[in-house]
Amino acid sequence: MTITPCTGTTAVNTGNLEKLLKDVVAAQFSLGKEVLNVLTKGTNSALSGLSGVKMPKLHSCCEIPEPCWMPKALGEIKCQLTAGSTGQVKLIVTNNDFRAHTAVAQSAGKDAGLVQFTPSQIALGPKERTTIVAQCTAPQEAGTYEMVVWVSVCSDHYLRWTVEVGNTQNACCYEVTVDDTPDYVVHWYDHFYCPRPCPGTHANQANG
Repeated sequence: MTITPCTGTTAVNTGNLEKLLKDVVAAQFSLGKEVLNVLTKGTNSALSGLSGVKMPKLHSCCEIPEPCWMPKALGEIKCQLTAGSTGQVKLIVTNNDFRAHTAVAQSAGKDAGLVQFTPSQIALGPKERTTIVAQCTAPQEAGTYEMVVWVSVCSDHYLRWTVEVGNTQNACCYEVTVDDTPDYVVHWYDHFYCPRPCPGTHANQANG
């Protein structure tokens, strides 16, 4: 998933990678200092010296992820608009399955009515891609408005969109990639909760 301004500036979703790299670098410095201490103090202090090394914590190989039917987060967008102006989010939806699916876009929340989709529903063949435009028109009353934009193909994906209406107007146009890829791999924990092949509730309603 990436969120990119419509100007074409690329954005990379690194998730926790940056923090992990910082932890690794810090651990290397710490290890280097402890090795120097060991060399100067002798082998008798080796165990006590290395006990202070703080290595980055890695996830267990047996950690159970969220259930496959849980919706997937696309991120969050915040815009500043003046009354009556509009903002756009271009949802670039890719069906990475080998089967056809229907892409459904809709908004939720108390301010859901501010968002209009073009189109709101479209059929996608295997490996096909389309763009769904979500447009928000700022109301006349100043304040903060929040919507949840849902995109359902095989799975459900959601994007949080916050619009602050006031005297400030900033560019509000973003491209959001929605790579919908079914998980056909059988995991050891699947029998607890995983329906196959498409867990998306909105998509199933549209295809049913």
